[in-house]
Amino acid sequence: MKLTEKQKKLVWVAGGVLVAIHYAPGIVNTVRQQIAAYSFAQARPLPNPAAGRVSSAPPSPAPPPPAPSPEEIQATQLAASVGIWGGAVPRPNLGMCQIRIELKPNTDKTLPYLGYSTISCANLLPFRPGQRTNPANVNDAMLDAVPVNAILGGRVVNGSIELLQDQAIGYTRKGCNIIQVTLTPFAEHLGATWHEGTKDWKDPNAPNDCGGGQVMLSRVKTF
Repeated sequence: MKLTEKQKKLVWVAGGVLVAIHYAPGIVNTVRQQIAAYSFAQARPLPNPAAGRVSSAPPSPAPPPPAPSPEEIQATQLAASVGIWGGAVPRPNLGMCQIRIELKPNTDKTLPYLGYSTISCANLLPFRPGQRTNPANVNDAMLDAVPVNAILGGRVVNGSIELLQDQAIGYTRKGCNIIQVTLTPFAEHLGATWHEGTKDWKDPNAPNDCGGGQVMLSRVKTF
């Protein structure tokens, strides 16, 4: 059977429709993928050339702490002087004398240090061989050996701790007790210079025949 020209055109049209129906889903998917890829490329930020680049410069070192001032060093040394100190020194007409000072911090900021002093002497001169002893000599030696105590308060003056008597507890047989002590750090020790006075030592017109002395104090071990 021979097809007419009109029938041939219909067959070609029908074949084209079938081919379009067959390949249409793939074409649509391809177009969608291209559109999605284009949209993603437009939304993605541009790469930063500096990103990921490691700086070759080393980090800056931390500045060293400032060196302590002489005043701070001095304050540290004096604060380390808190504790119990003791020493011995010979004194004219009194023999070997023991002095003991306990230094503590004070809650009173005007007088930041408290001192508790004890001093006693062992006068053995009247008991030397060939010396005649009598009850008076023995009594004087016993009185010299009785410890006398004082409570003192003070502050830092010119690199030392100066303590002034606040209260006396007992007096020597001459009526003396420590009225002032100056403590100066000396390596692992304390240099102490003290003065003694009578009960009315604060009166500038009162007679004062008491003495004083100097001694190097060492830290006393406590158990």
